[in-house]
Amino acid sequence: MTLPCLPGPATGGAAGPGSLPGILVRNDTGAPLSGTLSVRLETDGDGRAADRADTAVRFSPGDSTHTLSLSAGRPRLWATDDPFLYRLRASCRAGGRKGTEYRDERSV
Repeated sequence: MTLPCLPGPATGGAAGPGSLPGILVRNDTGAPLSGTLSVRLETDGDGRAADRADTAVRFSPGDSTHTLSLSAGRPRLWATDDPFLYRLRASCRAGGRKGTEYRDERSV
């Protein structure tokens, strides 16, 4: 199972307040799998979690898009004089297998 974590086709890459673009999961086993999708939002540089979301998911064969919401609390906005980024980590587990972990950096 792979976890490309690309913006989902339903969102076109857009996300509402507190939502992430759709996370694309590719189940290449040919059979539906029950598992867990986990997303962690970390503060820049120190690895502390600002928020985390875990959800039980049924992964259909092929590609499926999932949306989770996270909160940065009091977000630190990106600015040219303070280019602060949050780290985003997404992973999935199903059928006793761990999918590829995806990592990205995002501004607020």
